[in-house]
Amino acid sequence: MTLVFSLGPLGRAHEIPVAALLRGDTESSRAGPLRYRIAAACAMLALVATVFFSASDKKLAGVFIASVLAAYLLLRGVAALVMRAARSLPARATQGCASRKATSAAPAASRQRWCSPSA
Repeated sequence: MTLVFSLGPLGRAHEIPVAALLRGDTESSRAGPLRYRIAAACAMLALVATVFFSASDKKLAGVFIASVLAAYLLLRGVAALVMRAARSLPARATQGCASRKATSAAPAASRQRWCSPSA
């Protein structure tokens, strides 16, 4: 199961330079290479085949596989909605400034200098 879910992100990470990964600049590559997607699909089919053919009750195995697929699609849909909502929110320009204010014990004058509009 872990292999199925990890091959997609590993495929995307394989195509992005390390410096971009460390900066968090990964939006340029939405889908991983085709070979990773094919490998993930093959791993999923192997998992489904293992569950189906090792079960003594085939109907129960079919219901289990269908319910796992439905739960996955539901969670994927909710994740897509959350990501869309997060993208539509305005970016906080003073996020770094706020964290510096919270952790700084410096006088107010120096905090104002750190949080100038040019920062």
